[in-house]
Amino acid sequence: MGSKVYDIDPFVVTLDASTSEASATGCIAYHQDFTMRTSQICGYKHLTKQQTVTALRMQLVTGRAPLQQAPDAVANALNHMTGIFGKMFNV
Repeated sequence: MGSKVYDIDPFVVTLDASTSEASATGCIAYHQDFTMRTSQICGYKHLTKQQTVTALRMQLVTGRAPLQQAPDAVANALNHMTGIFGKMFNV
């Protein structure tokens, strides 16, 4: 069973500026390597992978908040992707 980790893989979604709905242009995602991308999940070592996924799904919280309130790992992931896309698109 072993130790388990969670992995942050940010992606960019294009939104319609007038409706804030996802645009038909889709999204762009990359599997990157950056600081705080992977973190240990404590307390699940004795569970199987499926049991762990089921337990963690019950703890998911979705919503929105100002970027200033984002956890450090999320802010780091977003900064990393900004750097990648800034270079790719010269912005």
